[in-house]
Amino acid sequence: MKKRTFMYIIATILIILIGFRGYKFFSEKTAQKNNFMPPEASVIQAAPAVTTDLIDSVELTGSVQPILKTTFSSKIMARVKEAYVNEGDKVEQGKLLLLMDDSDLVAQEKQAIANIAASKARLQQTVSRSPITEAQTKTTLDQAKANLSSAQSSYDTAKRNLERQQNLMKEGYISQQMLDTAENQYQMARSQLIAAKSALDSAKANTAQNQIQAEDVVALSSQLQQAEASLEYIKTQIQQTRIIAPYSGFITGRFVDPGAMATSGLQLLSIADLDTVWIEILVPEEYLNKISLGDTVKVAFDALDNKTFTGKIVQINPSGDPRNLSYKVRISITNQEHMLKAGMFARADLILEKHKNVVAVPKDAVFEDKGKKWVFVVNGDKVHLREITTGFSDSQMTEIKSGAAAGENVATLISPNLKDGDTVKIEKGEKGLKY
Repeated sequence: MKKRTFMYIIATILIILIGFRGYKFFSEKTAQKNNFMPPEASVIQAAPAVTTDLIDSVELTGSVQPILKTTFSSKIMARVKEAYVNEGDKVEQGKLLLLMDDSDLVAQEKQAIANIAASKARLQQTVSRSPITEAQTKTTLDQAKANLSSAQSSYDTAKRNLERQQNLMKEGYISQQMLDTAENQYQMARSQLIAAKSALDSAKANTAQNQIQAEDVVALSSQLQQAEASLEYIKTQIQQTRIIAPYSGFITGRFVDPGAMATSGLQLLSIADLDTVWIEILVPEEYLNKISLGDTVKVAFDALDNKTFTGKIVQINPSGDPRNLSYKVRISITNQEHMLKAGMFARADLILEKHKNVVAVPKDAVFEDKGKKWVFVVNGDKVHLREITTGFSDSQMTEIKSGAAAGENVATLISPNLKDGDTVKIEKGEKGLKY
């Protein structure tokens, strides 16, 4: 009987323990059910597909260069008498910039004038006293005509050479010294032409005097030509003592001071016209066939807090640099306020191609999976995975050729865990929508 009572006690304890565990399990399940929360909706950003223009461009760097720039070099040896400008001065066309001592040249001019007068007197005296034959008179006239023809030919050649050198100087292909040489040759040829014409006039005037000795007349006429040519050359040198502004601009350099001795070829001053400037850039050959003369270019300048100016392509050098396979291109910019200074660093945004009226979405809305392109299209509080075909992309947007239409919202900044059909939370953001 004691044994049976003990067994009842054990069974009762077991029943109580089992009941307690069952109650605890049931209570926990009930609590879990009452406290259940669905998973939170994903928070993503989104933006609409839009119809827009996409631009393919490249940024190339260069520097500001004046379209007109002149460096004056001394063409004679003389002392600098006065300098009327300093670096940075704005000057008008025709202003006297620098004056060199011309006292020696003025003395030479007076001597040359006296020599001409003496030559004319000797010639006139010989003409009046020396009879020559008609044949001799004709010889003298023919010689004067031949001299004039030779002088005219030399003058025409020197003039064409000077014009060619001036054009090359404007393009920056020759030095100032080479232009100076051409100018001196032109002035000498011009002086000789004037003298030859004078000699011919003298010979024609003497044709009626059939008794003048031809040899003396020719010799004296030649002396007169030389004296007149010498005077013209001296006058040219006197003009070269006055450095005058050929156009309005800014003094970009003054290299001598009053009292300094200037030798031939020594640089004196430089002037630049900054009303219009150009930007020189080097364009790689792969971009060359995508630009044309007249194309509009936006140019920004670091020194002006990235201020942007609009210019046009005005020159494309057809000859490239074989070392880097690039071509020099010049962009013209109007600079009436003179904000742009020579040498400033510039960044030119060169437009290579325009894609007009295309449907586009932000680049970070597009992702690739298994060789295909996809976007998540937002519809209400759901996102749906959609395959797309893309086209051109610029720095921010990607063209959608098929798969999404303008006005549809697409998810951006996509989470790796986002799936087709996921619920998303919609919020208003500063840049488009946040979902």
